[in-house]
Amino acid sequence: MNIQKKRRSCDFHTHLRSIAEVGKKIFEFIVKLNTSGYKHVVAEPNAPLDANEPRRHIETAQDVDIYRKQVEEAQRAVGSKAIVHYLIKMTPRTTRTIVKDAMGTGAIGMKEYPDGVTNNSEGGITAADFTSPQFYGCLHELQDQGGIYQKHPEMPGNVFCMRRECVYNDTVTRRHATDFPGLKIFLEHMTHRFSLQLLEEFPNVYGSITGHHKRYTLDDVLGQHAHHCRPNAKEPEDRDELRLAAFGKKLAIAHKVVSITDSAYHALYRKLFLACACAGVFNPAEIALAWLAVLFEKENGWAHFEEFTSLNGCAIYGFEPPSTDDLVTFTDEEWEVPRLYLPTEHIADAVEPFLAGNRLNRRLVV
Repeated sequence: MNIQKKRRSCDFHTHLRSIAEVGKKIFEFIVKLNTSGYKHVVAEPNAPLDANEPRRHIETAQDVDIYRKQVEEAQRAVGSKAIVHYLIKMTPRTTRTIVKDAMGTGAIGMKEYPDGVTNNSEGGITAADFTSPQFYGCLHELQDQGGIYQKHPEMPGNVFCMRRECVYNDTVTRRHATDFPGLKIFLEHMTHRFSLQLLEEFPNVYGSITGHHKRYTLDDVLGQHAHHCRPNAKEPEDRDELRLAAFGKKLAIAHKVVSITDSAYHALYRKLFLACACAGVFNPAEIALAWLAVLFEKENGWAHFEEFTSLNGCAIYGFEPPSTDDLVTFTDEEWEVPRLYLPTEHIADAVEPFLAGNRLNRRLVV
């Protein structure tokens, strides 16, 4: 048997949802699949804590405390030992004091969702907000606190979807990276090869890459509800350049690129039957890491596997890295990715995962 042992991976961007959004049973299901097996997990903040306020998410220190308790209780229930970290969602209501208080209660940073560009981004940041005094005050505070600034890099408003990432980076990211040189800026789930250029150009700009953006192009997304995610996959040349960055083949930025899943549970009916299908790919650890192992092995990238999936991100985020004794095992057992996961007895709650029905010749053992 051909066994590979690697230091435990991390997921620096995943969606755990909330009890208010999906109910306790599905919430525990998501927490189990999206955190088990990882050393560190960064939970995205665009989840409501009150079912009566679906557009108000994790935005303050108090919200972080409430959400942390929910997640920790779910982890105890399902046996997950991952260290989960929390962000606040940046909105037009966010102030410098809110940022300071959130960082004081253990948040690691802030996530910016431009208005209307993805699920649960309504009421987010508009083009007019990006350089407002209030917005800049928040960024100054985040820089002073040493926090992480995650961006969903797509321009809001009337911009064609395939151009949103480039337009955003040219007009917003460049400005912020220049005006806040001490702020760690992350371009989340990069899809465009030109985004990588900003990592070379600015010392304080970093990037994350999902599994599905290393697998799919736009051709794979069209007509495939399970592959639809914001930002959507782009051209084959973009996918190939992102892969090279993940493999550490772009030496100037090899230390600045980190692995994420952006794993997002959407019940099957929300993918199939809504007028606008929900954006997001469900990619739990058992699939995400097994497929990365297959990909890195195929491309002779094992030597950079730990850097991409764990060590780079821990160094940038300031997390304790997994020790050389904290290992997971990849066996060469062939298995079939489930076509559906069923978190409850109701088929409407089912979710189709990344690579559903595909066979993988690496399996994760934690």
